[in-house]
Amino acid sequence: MQFLITIAFMGTKVFTKKIFDKVERIGNTLPDPATIFALLSFLVVIISILAEHFSWSAIHPASGENIVAQTLFSKEKIQKFFLELPQIFAHFHPLAVVLVSMLGIGIADKSGLIHTSLKKVMKNIPAPLLTAFVAFVGIMSNLAVDAGYVVVIPLASLLYYSAGRHPLAGLAVGFASVSAGFSANLVLSSIDPLAGGITQEAAQILNKAYTVSVGANYYMMAAAVPVFILCTVLVNDFFIEKSLPPVNKNEVENLELSKALPNEKKALSYSLVSLAVILGLLAFFSIPEGSLFRDSKNTLTPLFNGIVAVMFFVFFIPGIIFSVVTKQVKNDRDAIKLMSSTMSDLSYYLVLVFFAAIFLALFKWSQLGAIFSIQGAELLKAINLTGYPLLILFMLLVGSVNILIGSLTAKWALMAPIFVPMMMSLGIDPEMTQAVYRMGDAFTNIISPIFVYLPLVIVFGQKYKKDFALGSVLRLMIPFSFAYGIAGAILIAIWHFFSIPLGF
Repeated sequence: MQFLITIAFMGTKVFTKKIFDKVERIGNTLPDPATIFALLSFLVVIISILAEHFSWSAIHPASGENIVAQTLFSKEKIQKFFLELPQIFAHFHPLAVVLVSMLGIGIADKSGLIHTSLKKVMKNIPAPLLTAFVAFVGIMSNLAVDAGYVVVIPLASLLYYSAGRHPLAGLAVGFASVSAGFSANLVLSSIDPLAGGITQEAAQILNKAYTVSVGANYYMMAAAVPVFILCTVLVNDFFIEKSLPPVNKNEVENLELSKALPNEKKALSYSLVSLAVILGLLAFFSIPEGSLFRDSKNTLTPLFNGIVAVMFFVFFIPGIIFSVVTKQVKNDRDAIKLMSSTMSDLSYYLVLVFFAAIFLALFKWSQLGAIFSIQGAELLKAINLTGYPLLILFMLLVGSVNILIGSLTAKWALMAPIFVPMMMSLGIDPEMTQAVYRMGDAFTNIISPIFVYLPLVIVFGQKYKKDFALGSVLRLMIPFSFAYGIAGAILIAIWHFFSIPLGF
């Protein structure tokens, strides 16, 4: 019997590997991601013309406003495009996050501080726990909001490479776990009050006195952490990593970790001391009431909003100290060269972002995203399901809409006024609706072709595989997406059927 089970397991594994290999081949035969965004922009223009011609529209659930599709092929929109093109590119949210963070990370990376630190870390992490460790860090990086994508993914790749494991597996684990962190965490983050505020406003459509606490989903979110870590370990260690071809050392870009630097141990010690000082100062200016990083309501909102600047200094100062002690930086010109070399590595990313920003701006101007979301929600409402099947269909709808509208809060602001009151009328609390929404939002980010951090993931992957492209990302991430989606559905079932408190 055990022999038959083993044969069946191996056969399934081979079959699924062939499927995902085919996904990668097909995906990589597509045009360059930058070209895809350009083509999508052209497609949105064509669809917007048809949408206006056929009067596509939807009623906004909160304001009652009639949202009408806008053609992009009009005098007004064409003028708007030419006038605002520089702002479209410059104001693309992930661009500033990536550039500022990478200026700091670049110093730490190019100086060798990160490599040296990873060698030390590897001595203290048992090999079987590496994936669990990276997954935990990725999930918890949600505290730094989007900065987790910039920091965790490249470090995870380096960590795997330094351990003699496949760096693309590290990239996959990092990308998947950072995305999972938006629906799983042991600590409340800035997302909790934002989501809770939107939920409360939607609930008050039916009950003016209804309130939603900041920790409304905390118990489920905390329970999801070990569940998603387990999913990550199972998917990566038993499938993804075993299915990847060996690393071509000729393609890897200057990532040799064994090279010793002058005064390396001394430089690492000084850098760690500087890091401790930075964190100490951060605590000093954050913890006391009325301190520098607290606002008039005594919350840490200024600190959370300034997390990108914090990440810059956390990497920049220790990196400079390390490079000075190891005699790689002798003057200010040497430091600027290190920072410049990091920016040159991001040249492909800048091209991708340019076309991605144009597509997302055009899509927003056309109103198509809002119309599709509202009509999809109305369709689900019309099915007239109740209980757990309704919750799961809602989760799947959120995951589908997530491919069109990436922002967690933007989607929720659009969908909450429809679903929160509807669920309340069917006996489902607003807190549960919000929890299901967060589960649905997280698991499809990693397979969305228009996800704003996808270009950065491709750039990171090309450090290890020159032809790493969209198909390569999908091949790595589809198994994680399925696993997280199934795990989310199971968690929702447990909380729904056993009536466990969602939070406090």
